[in-house]
Amino acid sequence: MIDFTQFDSLVAMTLYFSNEQTCRQAVVETRWGVGKSQDVVCPYCGQHHCSTRKDGRFRCNHCKRNFSCKVGTIFEDSNLPLVKWFIAMYLISSHEKGETELMSYVHAATRPIKLVFGALAAPKFGIVLA
Repeated sequence: MIDFTQFDSLVAMTLYFSNEQTCRQAVVETRWGVGKSQDVVCPYCGQHHCSTRKDGRFRCNHCKRNFSCKVGTIFEDSNLPLVKWFIAMYLISSHEKGETELMSYVHAATRPIKLVFGALAAPKFGIVLA
């Protein structure tokens, strides 16, 4: 698991995870270990000891499929860079109170949208907003 508690601020975290390669390496180490104890498991067939390709992706020696470290994770079908995902995960996990910093930003941003939608569009379509 990526330990965001080692960073005392968002700036410190973004300086450490400043590029896509560093983020990918963190995902690889979290999923499959570090160094010689690293055991890459194919997300398609479950076989162990997949080989690393020159481009940083992996190839299963059993089913012959290529995959990246993002396959089988929440990042798989996302076009967002891992750096942005890491920022969001830091904001969600770093707040000590019940509501996270990220959620307060989301609530603050969506409140005007709800008010405008409720005033203009909701009555027209018979929608009741809570």
